[in-house]
Amino acid sequence: MTEKMALFAKLYYTPGLATFGNGEKSYMAAYPLCKSANAARVQSCRLLTNANVIAMKAEYQAELAEKLGYDAARCASMQQAAYDLAMSIRQPGAASTAGTAIARLFALDKDASADKPEQATELSKADIATLQAMSKKLNESDVATPTIHKLVNTA
Repeated sequence: MTEKMALFAKLYYTPGLATFGNGEKSYMAAYPLCKSANAARVQSCRLLTNANVIAMKAEYQAELAEKLGYDAARCASMQQAAYDLAMSIRQPGAASTAGTAIARLFALDKDASADKPEQATELSKADIATLQAMSKKLNESDVATPTIHKLVNTA
């Protein structure tokens, strides 16, 4: 990897920078001789598929997760709390979203496990029981009539 590629990755993947998430700006900052916005967009797309840049993304994400104190257990706990809150206020759509996030966390969704089988985790019996309980709770909730209709029918 060249120094400019590394600089591009740093500019693109570092939260808080003005170039964060913007390929064109990141490319133009890393490669100052490039004066064409169109060329910068094309080249940034090329770099974002480069294996070395992708590896740097993983490094930056790991560093950020460590700084913020995020790990799988904390994320699972936060998603479980979101699921429980959504179910307590009878918002099955939000509970479903939280459930999907939990599935993604454990690489149980189609997108994560198909592209990254190395991320798939062996679930313990407790994990499976928890996911089954969440699913049962969602299925047993009163979701037949959307909340808006309940409000209209009680008026």
